[in-house]
Amino acid sequence: MQALNYEDEDMEFEGSSPFNADDDDDDADTQSENSDQEEEPEPEPEPEPEVGESGDESDESDQEHASSPPSEHEHEQPSGSVFEKRQSPVMVPVITPVRAASPAALRRAAFVTDISASTRSYTIDPICAYPHPVATHSLAASKCMTHLLTGSDDGYIRDYDFYAGCNGKVLLTAPQRQHCGLGEGVMKGGVLRMWWENPSGEGGSQPSGGDVTPAPTNVLEGGLPSPVYCMTLHSDALWGLSGTAAGNINLFTVRHDPGRVHFVLRGHKGPTSGLTLSADEKKVYSAGWDGHALEWDLNVGQIVRRYPSHGAQLVSIGIRPISSNVVDSSSPSILPNTLPRTVSGNFNSSINGANGTMGSQKAPTQMAGSPRSAEEDYDPLFDDPDLDASTDLDQGIGRSTSSALAWRSAVPTLDPETYERYSHNILMTAAIDGQITIWDRRVAGSTPGSGVGRLEIPEKTPPWCVSACWSADGSQLYAGRRNGTVEVWDMRQTRNMHEGTPRLLRTLRNPLSSGAVSCVAAFPDGKHLACASQDNIRLWNVSVDAQAEAASRSRVAPFKIIAGHHGGTISQILLWSSYWALNPFHHPPLTMAAVAYHHRPHPVPTPPPHMHQPDIDMEPRPPSPTSSTSTVTSSRTPDFFRQLHDRQLNCMNTTYMLPADEQEMKRMDIEHRMMKFIMGGKNYVGPVADALVKTPGVQRRVLDCGTGNGLWAIEMADEFDWVEVTGVDLAPVQPRRVPPNCVFELFDLDGQRLPYPDSWFDVVHARSVYTGVRHYSIFLRELARVLRPGGVAIFSEIDSTPFAEKKHRIPLEPRGGAPGWAEFWDQVRKALGQLGIDVSIPSQLRSRIRETREFENVVAQEALVPIGFWPKDPVVLSIGQLAWMNYDNLLLALRPLLLDHGITSEKAAKLIENAQENLYHPKVQPYCCCHIVHAKKSVNK
Repeated sequence: MQALNYEDEDMEFEGSSPFNADDDDDDADTQSENSDQEEEPEPEPEPEPEVGESGDESDESDQEHASSPPSEHEHEQPSGSVFEKRQSPVMVPVITPVRAASPAALRRAAFVTDISASTRSYTIDPICAYPHPVATHSLAASKCMTHLLTGSDDGYIRDYDFYAGCNGKVLLTAPQRQHCGLGEGVMKGGVLRMWWENPSGEGGSQPSGGDVTPAPTNVLEGGLPSPVYCMTLHSDALWGLSGTAAGNINLFTVRHDPGRVHFVLRGHKGPTSGLTLSADEKKVYSAGWDGHALEWDLNVGQIVRRYPSHGAQLVSIGIRPISSNVVDSSSPSILPNTLPRTVSGNFNSSINGANGTMGSQKAPTQMAGSPRSAEEDYDPLFDDPDLDASTDLDQGIGRSTSSALAWRSAVPTLDPETYERYSHNILMTAAIDGQITIWDRRVAGSTPGSGVGRLEIPEKTPPWCVSACWSADGSQLYAGRRNGTVEVWDMRQTRNMHEGTPRLLRTLRNPLSSGAVSCVAAFPDGKHLACASQDNIRLWNVSVDAQAEAASRSRVAPFKIIAGHHGGTISQILLWSSYWALNPFHHPPLTMAAVAYHHRPHPVPTPPPHMHQPDIDMEPRPPSPTSSTSTVTSSRTPDFFRQLHDRQLNCMNTTYMLPADEQEMKRMDIEHRMMKFIMGGKNYVGPVADALVKTPGVQRRVLDCGTGNGLWAIEMADEFDWVEVTGVDLAPVQPRRVPPNCVFELFDLDGQRLPYPDSWFDVVHARSVYTGVRHYSIFLRELARVLRPGGVAIFSEIDSTPFAEKKHRIPLEPRGGAPGWAEFWDQVRKALGQLGIDVSIPSQLRSRIRETREFENVVAQEALVPIGFWPKDPVVLSIGQLAWMNYDNLLLALRPLLLDHGITSEKAAKLIENAQENLYHPKVQPYCCCHIVHAKKSVNK
């Protein structure tokens, strides 16, 4: 007979979330599974079974005792029982009461997923549509599809009744069908249950109402709605999770008290792009534009592990499914997780080793078929430094330094030895630069040289990916690419695999006119795949037999077009992978699909909405005894902005012609990330840490000129929390919620005396300001005046002259390989010249600084930055991707400059169109030259 301890956790409700008190049946299911596993106990060495008794009969006797209530005379059994022969003390058996299954358990038990069903093809017809006023980014549904949630760009989450919409009699009107892009025919409309806001946690106030319960400190107090870029839902719709543009993850209830945010998971520093729940729904994995994937424990609301990437924005995240023919949703089966509860923050140092190398991992190998060696394939981003004195050698950034910084943040290619040690508990993350990283979740992040690797991008494949997913059985991985293809990877861990690592099985090629693949979704049979492109959604059969049959029938398209979608970008496809198990002999291969439409380029990181508030006031706050500037706490648009050619510009300096609106803040965010990659993951070069060393009784200060959206100043304030960081700009477009040691002020830097005392700052920083400063020499002398002797000055400017042929730096002539690109920048340089801007400042930055005779140890660096997707080194590739996104936004941002200087709107549109044509379909490899100079103010000054 088996003795059981009556512990508290046996009587708890299901622990899949902080709000799952209704699902009290999972413990009983888990207990029944455990009892099934314990039906054959291990043999004990002490007793021998009596004559005439077998082990099976003993087990049956034990089960009979365990299944019946204990008798009050049970301890007086004869001494010949097995219970008496044990040497351990007699334990009184306590039987856990068997509870009846809850309605939630019965509902989940009615849904099963059969991934072994042999389905030759699917027939999918649109029957219901849900019109939305704005772009819809994300979808989530309960296991039974009674709750279908949509997350939109307006910051609202809408809860639809799926069955009422599909089975109801509400039909769409003609304008609604036209809005949905549908033709004539009978189309039903959705039935909306409820809707609520998705608060960003930035600004706002607590909603009013007498029945509002005060929320704890870890719950958002109001805030403006944030676009819902990702979302996931509990299987019984008890609660859901939604990401925000600020990086917060809101946990809200759905079935009871819909839309109430009960907890906020704070960890990402950028928009959250992906969410996925573990099988037991006790953990959630999130991916963000900050380049990190986080593992959260929903029972405590804390991060239990970080999965840092090489720095590119993550766009997709997924847990490998467990192979099983039939998955019962009422009792999810998962592999045990042995991850430690403590999280190590030294991931990079432990992976790279103490000396900054890759530890026990080998460097990423050259792709198969390429004639170049690995050393030739990697070109450092920086050229050799041009030093002007022997003392500069200690401060310069040489080739070896930049190479070490580049390789330090690279994820190693998955090698056979590492992949052989992988468990089946695998996490997949996909980045915007096309890299797909495979993580062994059982290996702690601090283990050097193991548990992480990336799939090598095939040759001639553009490094771009916004969607990747697992097959239903976890044996394959699908990744959509920019050239209209879908890669099918074999992820099985067998010794017969090609080189012992995941191999590329095949590539599914859509028509050339279909556009980039924005979304992929695997069907539950493990053979079919939904692939969304710019024109249509296609249904592929990825099985080997189907591909062989399609190859033999060359005139027949190897895919089917799913009706309903024509034009636009698909951000998510939701498949209903379960069926009703009411009749064991009837298994209908029914899969319901829902599509989220996204009618703008995807993905582009969107800045938090708090950057642009409707009300702006001025609160006097002198930053120094002699300052007369003001600190912006809120804003009134007519006071600081002007409208020019459909864009919003600043009012303080009419020379600076770049906009000051949301689109420009988005571009500045991309440019900031690019500059951090160029500087090896830091915000500065030179001896900044020495200049800002903490000294008792001394207040350290940093000045950021042309701060823009304030990201550089905010990150410096976070890194040096004892330093006072001041950001100066022409327009109040910075965030409200900033570190306490960071302030933003409005001031025009062109030809005016800076409102700060002499030797006030320890570090001054100026990035991309020359296009708004006509008197650059005066600006340099003013920076030298407010900088203390021995302080550090950092300047970075990007040359407006386009280049090609990286090693030769040949300027792009109008008759060259990119005439539209060259002509556009030629007109931009002429327009800047009419404003009195010296366009040669970036290339002469070092000499201009020397001419002031205020600085010493001047170190100049030039970085030829690729604008595109061809670099094969992961770090340089990320830089090229960000540079491409930066210039894609910059072409439109420069339109007011062209129109304001004698160029007609037709000609400006043609210039932009031709430049975009060379950018989107390059015949040459364009580059831009970034000039970075740092120097120290002379001590004798």
